[in-house]
Amino acid sequence: MHARRYRVLCLVLATALPGCGTPVMAGADRAASPTTGCPEGTVAEPRRAATLLEGVTNIRSGARALAGLGLRDYKICFGGRELGSVRAGGVLVLDRSAPEPASIARIVHLLEHVADGLDRFPAPAVPCSQQLEAVIAGEARAIAAEVEARDELGVEGGALAELAEQLRGLAVDERLALLERELRAAEPQHSPELAELMRSYAARCERAAGG
Repeated sequence: MHARRYRVLCLVLATALPGCGTPVMAGADRAASPTTGCPEGTVAEPRRAATLLEGVTNIRSGARALAGLGLRDYKICFGGRELGSVRAGGVLVLDRSAPEPASIARIVHLLEHVADGLDRFPAPAVPCSQQLEAVIAGEARAIAAEVEARDELGVEGGALAELAEQLRGLAVDERLALLERELRAAEPQHSPELAELMRSYAARCERAAGG
């Protein structure tokens, strides 16, 4: 059922992006190139990417994230300053200096975003309030998946350490509900990382809307 789950952002963006949710040809069906698709300042490192993806397939949360993609395309590039982010077209940009287990867990997070269509955010002609509600649901799923991956890999510390502790022992639905509440509140004094995350999403949407 996880692989067929409801894609909130694709539904929200359906009118603005008619291709949202349409299967995309997998990267293996294209001619390989060490740089194609990587943003300026980042590079493809196929061996490193393959090692990380092997780690993803070897954990439950990673296998689910990959299954949830269907035929949506994605590509891994290295050179980002933050732990990892998803760019347009399903490009995952990772910090090349991050430890391998943390990078694997982050890939799980970013694959969830690609599956949900968050690599297409923001969309034109869709109210930001509507898009941000979809973002909250998508981020909650991605954070929960990353925390699960961190637990599987024994990753400690980092920006998600406090959230991971809050989620420990909760059922999946309870984890998602808690994360959605935290993202919606996004109070800097309690969750500075989540507050900054939601501010960033809102600013991107407002800029795209010309606000």
